[in-house]
Amino acid sequence: MSGYTREGYNVRHRTWDSGDKSSVIYSGKAEDIWRKKSDKSKVNPWIIPLLYPIVTLSILYFIVLHIDSRLPEGVTIAEAVGKKETPVFSAERAMGHLKLLSGIGPKVAGSHENEVLAVDFLVREINWATAALAAREKDRVTISKQRALGWYFLDFKPHGMINSYEGVQNIVVKLASKEPSPDSLLINCHYDSVPTSPGASDDGFHCAVMLELLRVLSEPQAPSLPHNIIFLFNGAEENPLQASHAFITQHEWAKEVRAFINLEAAGAGGKEVLFQAGPGNSWLVGAYAKSVPHPFANVVGEEIFQSGLIPSDTDFRVFRDFGNVPGLDLAHARNGYVYHTKYDDISRTSLGSMQHTGDNLLALIPTIMSAPEFTIPQNSSKLSAESMAKKSIFFDVMGLFMVEYSQGVGLLLNIVTVVLSLVVIFSKSFGGPSSRSEKGSRIILCSAVVFAGWFVGLLFCIGTAFILDTLGCHLSWYSRPALIFPLFYCPAIAGCLLPYVISSTDSSSDPKQKGDPWEKVYVDSLAVQLLWTVVLFGSTVAGIRSSFLFTLMTLFPTIAHLLVSMYSRITYVPVKTWLISRQAFSLVPTSIMLYFGHMFFTLFVPISGRIGAKTNPDLLIGTMAFLMCILAFSHVFPLIHKASSPKIILGVLLGLHCVTMLAAIVTPLGFPYGSSPTEPTPQRVVVLHTKSVREYPVKEQKNFFWMLDMDRNGAHFSLPKAVESGCQIMSDQKCEEILLCGAPVYYSRTIALIPDTHTVPAPEPVIHEPIEVHDKSSRFVAPGLKRISFGVTGPDHISIFVSPASGFKVRDWAFGAVPNASHFWQKNRPIYNIYHTQGLKSDRRPFVVWLDLEASEDSQDVGDDWYVDIAVVGHYTHGDPAARATKVVNETLGPLAPWAHLTAWTAYYHSWRL
Repeated sequence: MSGYTREGYNVRHRTWDSGDKSSVIYSGKAEDIWRKKSDKSKVNPWIIPLLYPIVTLSILYFIVLHIDSRLPEGVTIAEAVGKKETPVFSAERAMGHLKLLSGIGPKVAGSHENEVLAVDFLVREINWATAALAAREKDRVTISKQRALGWYFLDFKPHGMINSYEGVQNIVVKLASKEPSPDSLLINCHYDSVPTSPGASDDGFHCAVMLELLRVLSEPQAPSLPHNIIFLFNGAEENPLQASHAFITQHEWAKEVRAFINLEAAGAGGKEVLFQAGPGNSWLVGAYAKSVPHPFANVVGEEIFQSGLIPSDTDFRVFRDFGNVPGLDLAHARNGYVYHTKYDDISRTSLGSMQHTGDNLLALIPTIMSAPEFTIPQNSSKLSAESMAKKSIFFDVMGLFMVEYSQGVGLLLNIVTVVLSLVVIFSKSFGGPSSRSEKGSRIILCSAVVFAGWFVGLLFCIGTAFILDTLGCHLSWYSRPALIFPLFYCPAIAGCLLPYVISSTDSSSDPKQKGDPWEKVYVDSLAVQLLWTVVLFGSTVAGIRSSFLFTLMTLFPTIAHLLVSMYSRITYVPVKTWLISRQAFSLVPTSIMLYFGHMFFTLFVPISGRIGAKTNPDLLIGTMAFLMCILAFSHVFPLIHKASSPKIILGVLLGLHCVTMLAAIVTPLGFPYGSSPTEPTPQRVVVLHTKSVREYPVKEQKNFFWMLDMDRNGAHFSLPKAVESGCQIMSDQKCEEILLCGAPVYYSRTIALIPDTHTVPAPEPVIHEPIEVHDKSSRFVAPGLKRISFGVTGPDHISIFVSPASGFKVRDWAFGAVPNASHFWQKNRPIYNIYHTQGLKSDRRPFVVWLDLEASEDSQDVGDDWYVDIAVVGHYTHGDPAARATKVVNETLGPLAPWAHLTAWTAYYHSWRL
C-alpha cells in the first residue's frame, strides 16, 4: 500500500517527498478515487469545526456548573445529637447563631449595636458553647474581653494613613490543650459591619461557624489537640483593620500564636475559597491540601488580590505584618452583589455553605497543629527569610482534589515542560517536512499567524468595550453575565479565527495545489503549542506562580504527542489520529480553564459595580473574556481548516455579537441593574449629607450632598432629581483653594475619587455632636522648628488631614516616624491622613495631634509662611444621623430607584490654617 497522499506527504514515515515526481503518479482514475474519498470525508462540513467544540465545551461547562454548585448536606441539630461517638459540626445550630447575630442589624464600630448588643450576645453564646468543657476542666477555657487603644501606619495602596483607635473591643477565647503548650493556633472573624448592612455573610457567618466549632471542640468526645486554640471575635475590622491590630500587638496571648486562619467574606453563600497563604511557609497550604474534604483554593487569586486589583483588604495583612506569623485567608466570594449592602442578610446563605466551612475547619485545625513546622522556639519568627522563600503553587481541580507543590518543584516542572514541548514541536521524528529548518520556519510562521489572531481578538474586545463606554451603555452584562459570551467571547473567537481563514483561502481548484486540511490543522496545533511554550517560559522567568496555567496548556498536548509517537513506532498512525489524541488530552486543561473562568467571572462581575467611575468595567471584563477565551479554546481554533465555509462561522459569531450589542444598546436587555427580591443586582449609591465649614481665607459654610460614584454610571443614575437639583462635578478651582476641595473624605483611599464625585445643594444637616477644636497652638520649640498642635472632639469616626505649606516638611509628629504622604495637592504639597475611631465610649476627651514643621532642604526663602492647612471630618455613620441623612436624600433627590442600594450618613467638614 502506498504511504503517500496527494501532496507527497509520507504518513507512514512522517516525512515529505523530496519533489521527485516519479515517486507519485496521479492518474485520472486515482484522482477520481481521491475526490470521492475526499467528498465522503466531508459528509457534513460543520461537524468537526463547529459541532465538536460546541457539544464538547457545552458539556464540560455544565459539568463545571454542577460541580461548582455542589455543597454538602447541612447537618441538623437532631443528627448532631444522635452522633455520640464523635461530635460533628451542625450547620443548623450555626445558622441559629447567625440568625440572632445578624438580627441585631448593622453593627458599626462605635454603635450601641456593635459595642453592647453584639458583645453581650457573643459572650453569652461562648459561655454556652464551652459549658461542657468548662464543667469538666475549668482551667482549659478562658474568656478575655479586650478593650484597646493604639495606632499604626496602614500602608494601603496607593495611599496609606495613620490608623488610630480607642475603645475598640475584642472577645478572645482560649481552649488550652490537655498538656500545657506554649503554642497556639489563632482563628479570627469580625462581628462588626458597614453602615446599612446587617453583615450576615460579612462576617457574622464565620463568627457563627466559630461558635459552633467552640461547642464541637468542647464536647467530651472531641479529639484531643496537641496545642491551644485561640478564637478571636474582633469588633473593628471594617474601620479598617483595627481590632486585629489591637490583639496581635497588645494582647497577652498574641505571643503564643504560631499560625492563624482568617475567615472573611466578599460575597454570600457558596464555598469559602483559600485565596491567600503564607507568606512563604508552604507547609500551611500542604496541610490544607491533605486535610480538607471540600477543597477550593487557587494561587491565581492570591497573586491577583495582592496586586491591589480587588478593592478590599483583610486582617490577614495585620497578622502577617505586625504579628510576624503566617496564615491562611479564607473567604466566601459568591454573590458579591450583596456584599456591604442591606441585602447581606441570612437569606443569602445556606446550610450547605455552613457545613462546607465547618467540615473544612474541623479537618484543617488538627492537621496544622500536628505539623512539625507549627512549633518553633520562643522569641523566634515564623516569617524568617528561609520560611518566606518556601512558597507554593496550589489549585483545586474542580473541587474534587487539591494539587500543591513548592515553587522550586514548579520551576523544575516548567523547565522540563518547555524543553519537551520544543522537542515535540521541532524534532524531525515527530512529523512534518524532512528538513528540520524548513519545518521550524513553517511552524514559526504559523505561530505568527496565530498570534496575529490573538491580537485581533483582543482588539475586537477592546473596541467593543470602548463603543459601549462611549455610548453610555456601561455594565450592560452586570445583571446578566451570560451576555458576556456574545458581547466579548464571540468577537474574541472571531478575531482569533480570522487569520486562519485568511491564510487558508486558496483560489486554486487543483487538488494537488491545495493544502491538506488535516495537515494544516496539525501544523497550526503545533504553532499554538509553541506560543503557550513561549508564554510559559516568560512567566517562569518572571517568577509568576500562576504560570501553572500555561504549564497545563503546554504539558498535556506534549504528553499526547509523546504517547502517540511511541505508538507510531509499532504501527502506522495517520495524521488524524495524532490530532484526535491532542484534542482528547487538551480536554483536561480546557476543563480546568472553564472552571477557573467561571470562578473569576463570578468574582469580578459583581466587583465591577464598586471599582469607581474612573475604571472602564467593560474594558476589564472584555480583557478577562479574551484571556479566558484563548486559554479555554485555543487548542480548538485550528479545526477551522476542516470547515468548507469558514467565513460562515465568522459571520455567525460576528452577527451574534452585533445583534446582542445592538439589543444591549437600544433595548432593556442591557439595563445593568436588577431589583429582584431573591437575586438583587443593585447599584451602590453613596451620599453624604454634608456641612462644610472653612475658616481660611474667609469663613464660609456650604451644605451639600456629596455623591460618590461607585461605578461608571454614577450615583445620579438612581437619583432622579439629582441633575435638576444642580448636580455638578467637583470643581477643579475649588480643589486648588480648599484642602480636599471641602469634601468629607472618609480616609486616604477616598482622596483619589474626589475629581469624579458630584455635589448637589442641600439643606443644612442636623448635627448634635459637632466637630470641636481645642487648644490650637503654634510655637517654635527650637530654631527652625515649629510645633503645631490641636485637639479634636466629635463623633466616633473622625478623619484628620494635615498639609504643610509649600517649602516645608513634617520632621516629627505624635505618631512616630513620619510616613510617605497620602496624597499631594497644589504645588506638590503633601497631605497626611490620621483616621481615628472610638469604640466603646469613655470620658469625652480630645484626640490630640501635634507635628513639628521645618523648612525643606531644597527651599530657598520661606519667609514667615510657617503654616499647616488642616481639615477635620466627622462621620456620623449610624443611629439617628444616618437615618436622617437617608430620609433627606430620598426626599430631596429621590425617590431612590428600586434597583439601587443607598448608603447615606451625615458628615461635618471643618478646615482652618494654623
